[in-house]
Amino acid sequence: MKRFSVIFMTTVMAAGLLAGCGSAKSGNTASSAAAASVSSVAAVSSSSASSASSAATSSASAASSDDKKAANEAQGVVIDASMNQVTIQTTDGKTQTYMLDDSSDTSGLSNGLLLGNGIDITFSGDDDSLTLVSAKDVATKANDADALAAAGEVIMAVESKNLDSLEEMCAYPVYVGIGDGKTIKSKDDFTSAYKAEDIFTDALVSSVTETNLMDAEITKAGLIISKDGAAPDIILSKDKDQWQITGINY
Repeated sequence: MKRFSVIFMTTVMAAGLLAGCGSAKSGNTASSAAAASVSSVAAVSSSSASSASSAATSSASAASSDDKKAANEAQGVVIDASMNQVTIQTTDGKTQTYMLDDSSDTSGLSNGLLLGNGIDITFSGDDDSLTLVSAKDVATKANDADALAAAGEVIMAVESKNLDSLEEMCAYPVYVGIGDGKTIKSKDDFTSAYKAEDIFTDALVSSVTETNLMDAEITKAGLIISKDGAAPDIILSKDKDQWQITGINY
């Protein structure tokens, strides 16, 4: 009987030891699973942060590309052209010249670099040396290349303060609104009555040379060359199929 009790107790103790070992193993398994779960969450968070960073970088890169593209585009009216270069009166009211080379693509221009035509271009280089990359036609409000070509001549004459060129473009008699204003009957009378400094006032030069020819319109009075559409201005009218100066207003 005593021997049986000893055997029984031994058996109970062994079972207890086995149960204890089983609990320790289960605890270790739970700890490992929790650690794996934390690592998985950390990996997901790291991946999300990486994706967000990549998206931000791509967005910034696209914006930079758009800014660069916008900076290398211009629109305006052709006012001078040759085999090697083209000058346009841009929409921001200034003349700009672009060089042409063998890689310049003008296939988008139905009539080539025609004076008075609206043009949209892309270019390369800096302000000291710009090269036309490509060009395409664009509509103007006036929709009259001859009128805008004449306006371009006027702008270049005023910009260079070339009185002789300006007098050549007048349809005599021409009105000159200096002081009380007077009608000049001939080029000789014009030369006798005024000097370059009389005609090319700062206000007139600024208003005429900063005109956006893309938005210039032909009215009953003619084509008004003016930054704001008001005096000081120079008015072109069509006479005998030719656009000429009929008024200079101050």
